[in-house]
Amino acid sequence: MRPNPNPNPDQNVILDSESFDVMVHEIGDAEREAIGLYFLTFKRLKDYWMTRDEIKHMLGQALDFTREAAADPQHAALDKIPIVVGIEVCTVQQDGESVEAAMGRAIRAQYLVPLYLWTKETPKQYKLREYGVRWLYFLRKLGKIRVENVDEGLALMPACHICSRATTTGAQITVLPSCGHAFHTRCVWVWLENNEKCPLCGDSVV
Repeated sequence: MRPNPNPNPDQNVILDSESFDVMVHEIGDAEREAIGLYFLTFKRLKDYWMTRDEIKHMLGQALDFTREAAADPQHAALDKIPIVVGIEVCTVQQDGESVEAAMGRAIRAQYLVPLYLWTKETPKQYKLREYGVRWLYFLRKLGKIRVENVDEGLALMPACHICSRATTTGAQITVLPSCGHAFHTRCVWVWLENNEKCPLCGDSVV
C-alpha cells in the first residue's frame, strides 16, 4: 500500500516556488510605467491561469503601492525601493480525485517555460545564457496549448517523449510546426536550447 503524500488533508502542501525581479523606472508617465511592468510580467502570470484583467488589476495595485512608497519622505534618499509581490497558486483537490492526481495537475514552476527566456532579469537560480536573436525569437514564437481536459490532451500527446510524463489537465503542450510532434512546452524549450532537431523524429525545427 502506497503512503499518502499528504497524511493531513487539512494542511496545504507546498510543491514549488519561484521568484523574479522587475525594475520599474519612474518616468513621470503612469501609463507608460504600467505598460513596462505589464510587458515584463504578463507572460509568466498568464502561465498561472490569470486572466488579462486580473493581471492588469494586480499590477495596477502594485504600481499604486510603489508610488505611495516613493512619495514617503522616509524613502527620499533611496535610489531604489524594493516592493515584494507574493502570489499563492492553489490547486484544489476535487471530489473523488486522488491526492496524486491533484498534485499531478498542479501548476509548478519546473513545468513552465524557463524564466530566463522571457525576462531581462535572470533569476539567481539560473546561469546567464546567451542566445542568437533569431533563435531566441523562434523559441518565443512557439505556440502553447493549455490542456483543458484530458481527452483533448491525449489527442495531442499521450505522453511527452522527453520526460515520459502523461498528459494531465492544466499541462502546457507545444506542437513543433515543422513535423507536428507535441511535447510539454517546458521540455521542448529546454531541449531546443541546445538542439535544432525534433527529439522524436530528428527533423529540423527551422
